[in-house]
Amino acid sequence: MLVRFFLFFTTSILIKYGYKKALLFGLIALLFQYAALFFGVELGQQSLYYVGLLPHGLIFGLFFVAGQVYSDKIVPQEYRAQAQGFLAFVTWGVGMFLGNMICGWLMNNYRVDNHADWGFLFACASVATFVIILLFIVLFKNPPAMKKGD
Repeated sequence: MLVRFFLFFTTSILIKYGYKKALLFGLIALLFQYAALFFGVELGQQSLYYVGLLPHGLIFGLFFVAGQVYSDKIVPQEYRAQAQGFLAFVTWGVGMFLGNMICGWLMNNYRVDNHADWGFLFACASVATFVIILLFIVLFKNPPAMKKGD
């Protein structure tokens, strides 16, 4: 339900704040999600798991959907299908594969009482997301301004 709610407002957020800020808001929501899950584990507060799940729609709408719209905006029309396919391959294919491999390795090698150390896993995810946010801020190039009707 929240995914649909945030997807409904993604276009308005993109127009009002632009691509960079919309993508950055999505990454910050991802950091918030991992931090809430980390503190839920470390403090033993199950309610923080639910808080961590709330920004999922915001992450999807403002990062993945805005990323697709951005690539569609900056790539010449004759290459848009390839750009969309490449973006999906990198995020949902290679990114998911590497993320699962790294998380699997962490879960197997950092254990507490023969169980996965979820706090450590979410701490690693939080730190990695924070580094990605910093890289994004430094390396992202501002696209052409989005106009109404685009």
